[in-house]
Amino acid sequence: MGSSVIGKGIAMRKDTIAYKIKKRTGILVIRMFEWVIRVVDGNKDFYDLKDFSFVKMLEENTGKIRDEYLQLASSAIIPKIEEVFIEQEILTGDDNWRSYLLTIYGYDLIEHLERCPVTTDCINRIPLMTSALFSVLQPGKKIRPHRGIYNGILRCHLALIVPDVMKCEIIVNGKTEHWKEGKCMIFDETFIHSVNNRSDRPRVILFLDFIRPLPAPFNYINLFFFHLIARSEFIREILDRSEKLDGVKYRERAIKLP
Repeated sequence: MGSSVIGKGIAMRKDTIAYKIKKRTGILVIRMFEWVIRVVDGNKDFYDLKDFSFVKMLEENTGKIRDEYLQLASSAIIPKIEEVFIEQEILTGDDNWRSYLLTIYGYDLIEHLERCPVTTDCINRIPLMTSALFSVLQPGKKIRPHRGIYNGILRCHLALIVPDVMKCEIIVNGKTEHWKEGKCMIFDETFIHSVNNRSDRPRVILFLDFIRPLPAPFNYINLFFFHLIARSEFIREILDRSEKLDGVKYRERAIKLP
């Protein structure tokens, strides 16, 4: 398995001019298409859950998913997020945000999924699911305002453990929402957002990304950009760090329009 599943070419060195031009050009093109997406799909931050058929299935399985997380947490190390996502260190700066990857940008972490069969079955039933992980915020932890990679992806949080509803919050585009155990929220994570756990116990969610539904031909363009990002050095490095951390192997997930 390993990084051989990502692309066929040789990765560019990050200190070369060619790499820097490639990166800046890619970001510019992606940002231009993000503007198109906002025009086509509306400039929405939070989404109506009724528009997503998989929400009911996820919420009905909350107890089983929570049990799998608790079993996992008792027998495996949940790494601090910057051990896998080095770029997140600027947002966190301590050990109090931890994550256990299941799938990342279309690549399944095989042994991690095998440890969570119910969760794996649930996420496999989400159309065009691209990423899944357990995200743990320790007591008193705050995550600074930031934005996500690409708005062709939408984010879903299924709340598994919320010690105090009013003390566990996410602020997206200036709007504050509170997680409720057994309930989902769906939002565009490219709006500036921040997170707080002001309670005295950990907050745990199942964190999911999926391809944003768009009308043709924008859905095909969106999927093309997703695959470009999925094959980038950025994603390759995340997978390589995960493999070095606990030896987990990975494989590419088939993500295509019906």
